[in-house]
Amino acid sequence: MTLLPDRQVWLKSLERVETLAAGHRLARLLAHPGRYLFALFYREIIYRLFRRPVAAKATVFFGLRMHLLLPASTDIYLTGGKTHSSEIRLARLFIRKVQPGDFVLDVGAHYGYFALLAARLTGPAGLVLAFEASPSTFEVLERNQPLVSSLEVRRAVVSDHAGASTFYEFPNRYCEFNALDVTQFAGEPWFARNPPVARTVPTVRLDDVITAQGRVPALIKMDVEGGEWGVIRGMEDLLKKERPWLVMEYLSPHRGNAPHREAEALLERLGYRPHAIDPEGLPVPVGSASDWLLHQGVDSDNLVFIRS
Repeated sequence: MTLLPDRQVWLKSLERVETLAAGHRLARLLAHPGRYLFALFYREIIYRLFRRPVAAKATVFFGLRMHLLLPASTDIYLTGGKTHSSEIRLARLFIRKVQPGDFVLDVGAHYGYFALLAARLTGPAGLVLAFEASPSTFEVLERNQPLVSSLEVRRAVVSDHAGASTFYEFPNRYCEFNALDVTQFAGEPWFARNPPVARTVPTVRLDDVITAQGRVPALIKMDVEGGEWGVIRGMEDLLKKERPWLVMEYLSPHRGNAPHREAEALLERLGYRPHAIDPEGLPVPVGSASDWLLHQGVDSDNLVFIRS
């Protein structure tokens, strides 16, 4: 596939994010000394004392200046991108897969990093719907929405029913673990010192959302901390008729991945098979997702499920 010039530039910029992520702390300090010292001081001193996040902005590798809260998004603040290997490879997949005019869904969008990237890739003729359940996280996502005209944001849990759900928010440093079910984190050393707050949040089914939009998504990204089965159940009609790619953050067995195995089994019944994302951002078929993660020796990874 021949990439458009903008995409080639973004891939090069993403390489710089990857280099900073893999390098020594000194490299990150030298790249942005003021930012590095501020982020470190805030996280280790101010946040520990007051437990309050601070608003910040960062220019991300695809050219937008997005709103963040620290300490949660320190990696984006310091490097211009999410720095875990799985997230770098997923960004490359987006750049290669998402085309102008596409319809993309981001379920569990957090502050909107991948939703903004997708909206840049779809262009004004496309549409990206980003769902975020956490009220405090959604406030930041909503501030990022005007950065790209093709992005729409909605505060909602995505599951297999419409109505309302109880959703749990952790303090900012652990907000990546916000979820419908937080018992999965009860054994973590940080859990007792950072109890979640229960929120009542509107709940939607993707089949209903997609019917209302009248468009078929090319790609659906899910990052919902164990709620994947409900998301998939709520779009079975779509998955039986169409073939969107599904991206799921998948945990290894020793992390307690029963919800992910259930989601994988449901997708298998619908004709979907798991694929790893290689370093170039291309999908590679694997057998069992759990077995693949064990073989790779990683705690989690973003996998792509594609219907054959």
